[in-house]
Amino acid sequence: MSVFDPTLLLRPAIRNLRAFGAACNEFADRGDAQEWVKLDASENPWPPQGAFATQCRANRYPESQPKILKETLAGLYSVAPEQILLCRGSEELPDLLIRSLCQPTKEGVVVCPPTFGMYEVAAALNESPVRYVPLRADKGYDLDVDAILGGWQGHEKLIIIPSPAVPLGHVMAFDQIKAVLDGLAERAIVAIDEAYIEFTEQEGWASYLDRYPHLVVMRTLSKAYALAGARLGALIAAPKLVAKLVNVLPPYPLSAASIEVVRQALDASGIALLTERRALLIKERQYMAQNLKQSVWVEKLFPSDSNFLLVQTRDARAFVEHCRKYGIVVRNRHNDVSQTVRIGMGAPEENDRVLVVLGVSAIRNKA
Repeated sequence: MSVFDPTLLLRPAIRNLRAFGAACNEFADRGDAQEWVKLDASENPWPPQGAFATQCRANRYPESQPKILKETLAGLYSVAPEQILLCRGSEELPDLLIRSLCQPTKEGVVVCPPTFGMYEVAAALNESPVRYVPLRADKGYDLDVDAILGGWQGHEKLIIIPSPAVPLGHVMAFDQIKAVLDGLAERAIVAIDEAYIEFTEQEGWASYLDRYPHLVVMRTLSKAYALAGARLGALIAAPKLVAKLVNVLPPYPLSAASIEVVRQALDASGIALLTERRALLIKERQYMAQNLKQSVWVEKLFPSDSNFLLVQTRDARAFVEHCRKYGIVVRNRHNDVSQTVRIGMGAPEENDRVLVVLGVSAIRNKA
């Protein structure tokens, strides 16, 4: 187990930042909230109309990092609650990391295109330089480990690697990510974006946090847990790093409504239902991959460990417009990978409708 302190990689201003003293954070740890007369935050004492508003106490500021949600996610991800930082969807995490690690105009980030576009947007907002190390198309879009490590510069503080890859969908090779982690020990934060990990057979990288204190894992409830509208993501990292990064967030980053929706969705029966539906989506991915090959619109199908398929076609724009004409919305990814379209996995009847629109006659066996 490494004894390196990952907070040493933070900007000095962030290391020394004092948290905004929201009273709700202290109050939350001092017994049953219902028993306290709470006059500290200039809140309205009465909830607005509606049973749900009353249930989630919408008139009160919620905890910044709700204990019940941290414990729930700690159980899901097999980590300790103090290793979890909650935020407004995992899209917030690249911005949080770049702002916390990189001094604007001076310190930068490495990304490996084709990849998730929000990494570059977050860097641009912080005026942080970006070094692009493209995935190796000739090697199945593997990481170019030699280029990542061989070209590493002293001002680069962060690399972000989605696995499963975005927009491609495959899991990055374990040995390649391990080589990056080993090569950047005590030099930079390595952030693994695992937005789609639940659709794979992989356990994820959170179990390696003790070995790699400079490792950060990004997770979301938007995909496998069907909570895209709740806007809840989680950063998993060394407790010391979490304790510093929470100071960068606004005092009330999560809404009371989102907290209550997630709490209800992730009880024992909710997890059982989501597990069943996740298995169904994986079967649908396999079913669609098999049948899409029969479509004249599809020239290549990329391997996928996610809940979507990336297909290559002769004309991505025409493909998207053809689907739209029949009321189906798919994503043009031509700017990332030439003439490709991303098709998310829907319910069985939605997937069958896609196949019909794409001219596939041999559909699901109804027997």
